[in-house]
Amino acid sequence: MIFRVAPSLCSAFKGVLPSDLLMKYSSEDGVHRMMLDLAVAAEIQDQISEVSTNSSGKKKNKDPKGMAARMQQRREQRLKENEGI
Repeated sequence: MIFRVAPSLCSAFKGVLPSDLLMKYSSEDGVHRMMLDLAVAAEIQDQISEVSTNSSGKKKNKDPKGMAARMQQRREQRLKENEGI
């Protein structure tokens, strides 16, 4: 499983090597650490895509409450997906 998530984690957390991830996730609580890192990486990606979409002019969304609600929905969806693992 580490081989599937390593590219996204290495791109989200600059300067992290795949070998570092392997050592980090090989311990007993490694799966929990990986799930936390994946959640943080997904949140970073959501924020980057939200900012880039707004700045590119494709979607002018100036509703901060709506943005917060969409972010919360994505978080809840990820939590539901992670609970099944």
